[in-house]
Amino acid sequence: MVYALDHVESTEELAKMLMENIEKERTPGYVIARLYLVSDILYNCAASSGVVKGWTIRTEFESYLPEIFEYLNSVFTTESGKLTSASLTEAVDKVIKMWDEKAIYDSKFTNGLKASFSRPKEFTLSFIRSTAEKLKDPEKAKKDPKRAYIFPKLIEVEQYLREEYKDNAETLEKKCRLNGVSTKGTFDEVITRMLNLEYQVLKEEYSELKKKEREKREKKEEEAKAAEGEMEVQLIALRNRLMDIQKLYLGIDSESIDGSPITAEDINLLDLSRDLLSGRGTTDIEADVEDTIDGVELTPEEIQYLKGHEDEVFITIEVPINSECAMKDKPVSAQQCLL
Repeated sequence: MVYALDHVESTEELAKMLMENIEKERTPGYVIARLYLVSDILYNCAASSGVVKGWTIRTEFESYLPEIFEYLNSVFTTESGKLTSASLTEAVDKVIKMWDEKAIYDSKFTNGLKASFSRPKEFTLSFIRSTAEKLKDPEKAKKDPKRAYIFPKLIEVEQYLREEYKDNAETLEKKCRLNGVSTKGTFDEVITRMLNLEYQVLKEEYSELKKKEREKREKKEEEAKAAEGEMEVQLIALRNRLMDIQKLYLGIDSESIDGSPITAEDINLLDLSRDLLSGRGTTDIEADVEDTIDGVELTPEEIQYLKGHEDEVFITIEVPINSECAMKDKPVSAQQCLL
């Protein structure tokens, strides 16, 4: 690393040598060690480091990094073992994070490097097309909404890239370099890498979309709960107000009677008693013509008699009454009995 910083004039040869050195070995530990070496060199020639012509080193390595990360991808996808994959992923994440923090390269470039490294082995043009075709089936799209959102868009991007760059290789190469994508290989291979970059963008876009939908749904649920709680508070207040009015009307309070709390049944009985005492009680004679008194059906004469005395109320109630009311042959009004 010190040699690289002391010999800035030889940066191009040094970058090429490191690239060739990395590609000679597929042992993950060896590859990771060389990646850290490249990272140390870049870290110490950042704009804030004060190294003379540090930008020269950054520029030379920038031209080789897309190929380095393509090679890392080949190791990542071919070398078996979860430990290998985890070690490589951890190393790549560390160096990319450090480069972003030190602003060594533009985030668009480092995002492209990371996308190149993590591209699945099966991510090919044929896979993209076949997946998009399958997801035209509404049932399959319903089962896999994420891919149903992403892959039709990838087909549109592929068509755009082919139309835009089929006769303009130089512009395509420049676009790839700016986005940290390797230009090695055939036109289809380069298009696949660009589609992989777009795939990463669409995944984040989909995740953000679902996040907003979830937040919107949660907000509605919270508002509904708040409205429900407010309604419950209003209903309780209304019920209490009605109870206060009823107590005021009946001339009672919340104190107990003979040690027993006042119940809704007590209030109903008191309400009935007040109606009877005030002469508001009535009997629907027409509705009761088929009824019986003490199990004996009413005769036509009795019904006629009752119709002529509709202003009187006939009740049977087990309450203390005036002795004058007891055992009388003629019916008396409830007011007379209760008084």
